[in-house]
Amino acid sequence: MKLFLATQRDLSLRRLPRVMRRSGIRRWLYVGEDTAWRVRAELTIGSAAERLSLAEFIHQASWSLRQPYLDWIGELSQLNAGLDWWASELAVKNPYMRLFARICALAAAKRWIAAGTDGGAVLVVCSTPALADGVARIAEDGGASLEGLPTPRFADWFERAGRGGQRLLRGVGRRARSMAGRGLGIDDWLPGRDPALRRRVLSRRGFSIDGDFSGEDAVLLFTWVDARNFASDGRYRDPHLGPLGGMLAKEGYRVAYVPRVLPALAFEEAVDRLLATGERFFFPELYVSQEDLERCRKRAARFHPSVPDELAICGLPVASLARENLEEKRADLAQNLTYEALVANLSRAGVRPRQIVHTCEGHGWEQVLAWSVRRYMPGTKVVGYDNGNFSRMALCMYPARSEFGIRPLPDRIVTNGPLYRRTLLDEGLPPCMVSVGCALRHPYLWEGEADQRVSNPPSEGVTRVLVATSMDSGDAIDLVWKAVRAFGGDPDIDVVIKCHPGLDSKLVLRHLGGVVERDNVRFVSTPMSALLPAVDVMLYTYSVVCFEALYHGVPPVFVKAESFLSIDQLDGAPEIRWEATTPEDLRRVVQEIQERPEAERRDWEIRARALVGEALPPISQDCVGAFIA
Repeated sequence: MKLFLATQRDLSLRRLPRVMRRSGIRRWLYVGEDTAWRVRAELTIGSAAERLSLAEFIHQASWSLRQPYLDWIGELSQLNAGLDWWASELAVKNPYMRLFARICALAAAKRWIAAGTDGGAVLVVCSTPALADGVARIAEDGGASLEGLPTPRFADWFERAGRGGQRLLRGVGRRARSMAGRGLGIDDWLPGRDPALRRRVLSRRGFSIDGDFSGEDAVLLFTWVDARNFASDGRYRDPHLGPLGGMLAKEGYRVAYVPRVLPALAFEEAVDRLLATGERFFFPELYVSQEDLERCRKRAARFHPSVPDELAICGLPVASLARENLEEKRADLAQNLTYEALVANLSRAGVRPRQIVHTCEGHGWEQVLAWSVRRYMPGTKVVGYDNGNFSRMALCMYPARSEFGIRPLPDRIVTNGPLYRRTLLDEGLPPCMVSVGCALRHPYLWEGEADQRVSNPPSEGVTRVLVATSMDSGDAIDLVWKAVRAFGGDPDIDVVIKCHPGLDSKLVLRHLGGVVERDNVRFVSTPMSALLPAVDVMLYTYSVVCFEALYHGVPPVFVKAESFLSIDQLDGAPEIRWEATTPEDLRRVVQEIQERPEAERRDWEIRARALVGEALPPISQDCVGAFIA
């Protein structure tokens, strides 16, 4: 087997097709997690070479390695337990922070190499130096012939590769940048990374360090803010915690918010609109100084946890990948650490509520928050409201068994419904820690339920396919790319693409260029509640919108990732949804759905609606009790 090995940063996509032709390469393989880069490369290379797929190998590896990976992180937690460790993305296990995806890609490459290949040379492109070093070691052990592409940028790297791959990690810290993830730290809320500017904005509007928010009737809600937080009449509404604030107030509690303004909304506009709502806000920018931020950055720079080489995962050499990831994520570590300063300074100012409620996804900032509240607000309880992570592949929600008692978790996690509570209990969380609430973020689902019927009959003629993307740009690009390849230009199918509210559709268009310019393909901003009653099939990746589709009787098709983890919110009920990997799969599955007998369709709709009731039950005032720790 002859392999040409490269890293994606050492390749010029513009020159790559010519270089591949000169080297006699007719096939290529991507080993990594950067979906956007892979799609760009696929569009650039085109028919010049066939891309080989690792999708099924990666999917199988993710499930076989899931528990060993959790246990491996648990061993590292035993070695490194402390605030810096809990703030690190390595400890968190967020799949969108890339490490587990890279480990699965390495496992998939190992299986592919072991299977052997024929048909000439193959270009293997890896997303990072440590991943390339792991592939090189596996290839050498498997007897493959390794060569470097004849390009100046790559030749220097290849000379240094091989079993001395640790040297490749030198300088990673200088080049590292924080990659896209789901958690945002305080530094991310600051335009131009200038905290002084935000403080001046708040000062001009009369905000200052505030206190006098303590006692058994005080509840502090940590939330995110963008344009969705404001009703048409200017009233405050919370897309993340729903009507919880008003429900608590009805029970006699005083409610205040810690608003973290997202980049999609200008900070000055956000402050003005929040001020007009009449609610009480503790802006974090007032409680974290420039000195605090600098201390967090220095602390993150000094953090060097123990990651022993002998702690491999199923024989895979992962220590180098872990160290590389730590260097990439130092900025995230610094941001997560700012929550200690935030909680400490709130407490000093007199903010010591009965409890704090926050959206719960298992991020590093959440662990720092829980740790800090126990230190600086010892009488305050921390309650995490499940943000709709039903998948077992949302690894940050599942502590290793060995971490119970040392990992700073919320005092209580409130799930949307009994479905996810059962999942958390199956994964080892103690029953006393998990309560069932209601679907605060999905109030529209059950409104007027008595007048609704379980039916969304298939249309005649044109089939309406809704493509619902997740917030992650890589997921979205991969999904749209496959949908357009499957249905673009088909006069019998209407493709409607709805991007997640937190994702700009222009970003997807920039990556895919003219590929999506088809007469039957269009992007829309219409709310999902209006789109779903008018479509026949919905394609999705990592999004809770699949439950909304079930409610409306729309068959959801999970589209498995090509070069990332397949994180399916319905992985606990696979019989209720369909799945596909390739454009060919999509065409086959959509046809199969449309051709279902009427009795089969009706039976499925009844089961689908029952599952929604288990996952996202209706809101009632009674569910307030689940939040009162």
